[in-house]
Amino acid sequence: MDEAQVQSYVENLAGKYNTIYVPRSFQTTGGGVIEVSNNEYGYRIDQSGEVQQILTDLKRAEKPLPVSLFMRRLVCHEMEPMI
Repeated sequence: MDEAQVQSYVENLAGKYNTIYVPRSFQTTGGGVIEVSNNEYGYRIDQSGEVQQILTDLKRAEKPLPVSLFMRRLVCHEMEPMI
């Protein structure tokens, strides 16, 4: 397996599981619905870190970690790895 294949795999994961900056709808107490977009709440796969981890695991003939290296960013918080 080459790096391009791993990168493609990780990009597909990110497309499926990244939730940061995704618009969200909420029902208000008044019964209306509002949409919040461009928010900094959710999860994001650290794609470069994930690619490197998978390549390292494959070179060592180990199983890749079952949990992706996610980055979490909550409002007013810095990025931090979440394993």
